[in-house]
Amino acid sequence: MKKLEKVPKSRWANPPDTLIEAWQSTDFLVQIAQEKYHKRITINKTTHCFVKGKPIWKDGITWDEIQEIKSQVGYGDFWAVECYPPDAEVVNVANMRHIWILERPPEFGWHQKEYEIY
Repeated sequence: MKKLEKVPKSRWANPPDTLIEAWQSTDFLVQIAQEKYHKRITINKTTHCFVKGKPIWKDGITWDEIQEIKSQVGYGDFWAVECYPPDAEVVNVANMRHIWILERPPEFGWHQKEYEIY
């Protein structure tokens, strides 16, 4: 994966008040927002495809890419979660992935020392 570089605030276009950092490589745009209780990392590809004549960000961000991005932007030592809401709460307006950084390990996480690789 190509190295992400921090985007200076002077290059941010109409950022929301919660945005605290932006990172970019030729493959990904990553935005970090400070929400009420957690930091949220939003990830999308920088390439586009066309749906019904409209450009949209390409889909297909892998788990490995998200893990590497989390590390590159300084959260490699933190647990993060991606949420799948009830159908009535789904907001799906762009090909973006969101992970929330946790302040402490969750009770439900796997821990490498608990599993042996066969």
